[in-house]
Amino acid sequence: MATVYQNASLKTYGVAPEEISFYLVGATGAAPTFGGGCPSAMVGAITRTSAGIYTVNLTVPVQAVISHVVSVDDTSTPDYSGGTIGPISNEATTTPLAFQLNIETTGSAADMATGRKIRIRLRIQRSSWGKMT
Repeated sequence: MATVYQNASLKTYGVAPEEISFYLVGATGAAPTFGGGCPSAMVGAITRTSAGIYTVNLTVPVQAVISHVVSVDDTSTPDYSGGTIGPISNEATTTPLAFQLNIETTGSAADMATGRKIRIRLRIQRSSWGKMT
């Protein structure tokens, strides 16, 4: 029997999942900025709600978010920062996807220092065509 890896394609009829990967660059006390990865036109507005809480708007509609990963680059002195995504808005609509990015350091919400990178990977299904129910 073949080994099944986490990143293997899902078995769907018709449409394979896609990945959107990009990184944001921290800006202490302000919203992070787009750093690179996917085409910059896929990432719309990034707004800061409060310390360590940001809303990220994409410019593409998404049928479903299958999985997501957030990783924060550690600096020369590790501070054990981490990130999560949620809630996610506008799945299965024609409105572009939006999600909340939550960053914390040692148990409390914290803005990322200027120049620090926050990497985000979304595994998505962009169409409902062929979706198994």
